[in-house]
Amino acid sequence: MMNDNNETPSGIALALSGGGIRATVFHLGTLLRLAKSGQLGAVTQLSTVSGGSLTVGLVLSANGFRWPSSSAFIDSVLPAIRSIITTRDLQASMICRAILKPWRLFYGRGAALADAIEATWDIRESLRDLPETPVWLINATNYYTGKNWRFSRRRMGDWRSGYLDSPDMRLAVALAASAGVPYVVGSTRVSLPTQGWYSQFPGTEERKPMPKPAEKVVWLWDGGVYENLGVEALYKIGHGFVFPNTKFLLVCDAGQRLLEGSNHVKGPIYFDGIVPHLSLNVRSVDIMMDQNRALRSRLVVSEMQSGHIAGSYIRIGNTAAQITEAASMKMGQPVKYPHENVSASLAEKLARYPTVLSCLSEEMFDQLVMHGYEATDATLGSYHPLNFGFVALSSH
Repeated sequence: MMNDNNETPSGIALALSGGGIRATVFHLGTLLRLAKSGQLGAVTQLSTVSGGSLTVGLVLSANGFRWPSSSAFIDSVLPAIRSIITTRDLQASMICRAILKPWRLFYGRGAALADAIEATWDIRESLRDLPETPVWLINATNYYTGKNWRFSRRRMGDWRSGYLDSPDMRLAVALAASAGVPYVVGSTRVSLPTQGWYSQFPGTEERKPMPKPAEKVVWLWDGGVYENLGVEALYKIGHGFVFPNTKFLLVCDAGQRLLEGSNHVKGPIYFDGIVPHLSLNVRSVDIMMDQNRALRSRLVVSEMQSGHIAGSYIRIGNTAAQITEAASMKMGQPVKYPHENVSASLAEKLARYPTVLSCLSEEMFDQLVMHGYEATDATLGSYHPLNFGFVALSSH
């Protein structure tokens, strides 16, 4: 058990990417790495997308809706989440609820997913129930404005549509909107309150009251359609950290890599066995989202490498051996990962796991957590040894 008196000072901002259940579990490995060194309590801000949003929702739900200490995460929170994800199928529950109300199959299954999150995962709280710390920003994409719509305890909205303070909104709706994986879930319809809205231009403090929201209803898509890393809510390129108490930015990217080759390119209509599917130009959307992710990741890594910000970028599919090899080349001195690590073939397999919301086998759950742990440990230990260092998973 961890000694909670060893929690490090606050100042870590976490950006947890989208990527369905694959990302949800991979990110648990990152949290486990922080917990093993007694640093989970140092997290002061969270910005999450899709699967990353589900990660934090599960963590809070498993700990009485409070951010856990390092020891609580290891001893009770992670085992509880393992039991949920390996036995309760969120995607099947969503589909059943959509079938009961067939119009959801055509107009977006976000409402069905929100109901499934509450009934299957027992996450029934509202945004007002979120803890004050760490600050949690849940990212979605406004289909009308194309902007980053954010939910938080403090407020919801985007800078084009306006903002509403202390929203009375089901957390499950925010999670469903953030995790509206294209082709799997789709959009979430959100009816907006009519009073209390205001406009605020980015980078300013001035608020201008609005007589009503810009729209009575918004349709929200997966946060990854706008930005799959969740970095923008925490760090503005060329301007610095959004929150002045941030000291270190940890970006965890579990987005699926674009699968290359003709065998991964679908026509307008393709078959999965005997079942026909309508592609709707899926490949073009995948390419655009992959390039968006790649560009944003290069920018944030460039900021870290140039010394503009302290932080690390974690990428699914990169093994500890590959990470330390790259660090050795960059720093001109050998860096060796001192612990056993996931093989390159297994890491590649895990990175290719589809972006779905189905339950996992216990083996797949444990492998994804191990991969997330080792990728985080190898990156932090290689590039920030004084503040983090290497920590064996078996250590206590």
